[in-house]
Amino acid sequence: MHRSLYKKASDTDRAYSPGVWADCTVLDYILRGTGHVLEERFLLPASVAASGAWQGQMPWEIYSSAAGPTLTAVDGGGLTISSDDDNEQVAFSSLNGAPFLIAAGEGRLWFEARIKVSTIANTKFGFFMGLAEAGAAAANQPLAADGTLADINLVGFHHLEADGDMLDTVYKADGQVAQTKQADAITLVADTYIKPAMYFDGTILRFFSNGVELSGNVTAAQIAAATFPNDKYLAPCFGISNAAGGSPGTATIERIRVVQELL
Repeated sequence: MHRSLYKKASDTDRAYSPGVWADCTVLDYILRGTGHVLEERFLLPASVAASGAWQGQMPWEIYSSAAGPTLTAVDGGGLTISSDDDNEQVAFSSLNGAPFLIAAGEGRLWFEARIKVSTIANTKFGFFMGLAEAGAAAANQPLAADGTLADINLVGFHHLEADGDMLDTVYKADGQVAQTKQADAITLVADTYIKPAMYFDGTILRFFSNGVELSGNVTAAQIAAATFPNDKYLAPCFGISNAAGGSPGTATIERIRVVQELL
């Protein structure tokens, strides 16, 4: 069924959102090699603690800024990131390279994750979820120590430290001013999963929440502008930066899928 004909009902269940994926032939891309497909449900060992350095947990690279932050597997699939002190950071990005490019003349792209936070109180932590340049999981990346976006290439969803119950849709090219496409685009509820998503139709980039399209599209002209990372290949990236010492809360990602067709 073509995506424009599908009833786009909001939901937060484990299934990928039909309103985003209705016209994505994932199996065809896999079997015929006509697209890049990355899917992860984080079926990891019980503990994958990162301690102050890069660590490899195939197919992901993990950065932790101190001994306190940990990554803990969730029963049935998922990864919870937690910490215990001010300005500690944890981030991970794909070790499978960065094959995804959002630019004129490129194939369609689909992205969806399922995530939740343990608290929506202000000044606890900030996070970024989306696509970023290769090696984005590093010191003060994808977020700077103050929770703002690092000076790297990225596009996705930004949770501001000072706005604990909201997600903004954002994009940034390195060396350029970060662009907020829609402030307060998604409302967060503590311990409740949401499904942030993106769809690039070859011309326009659209953002979604729980299968329903949001109001702020990135136009073709904006994608072609210097502020958008249209010349950089990107990969999935998720990172947090704490804003409060002592029990700042946790962020959990259950799964992620990114697909781009090859033209």
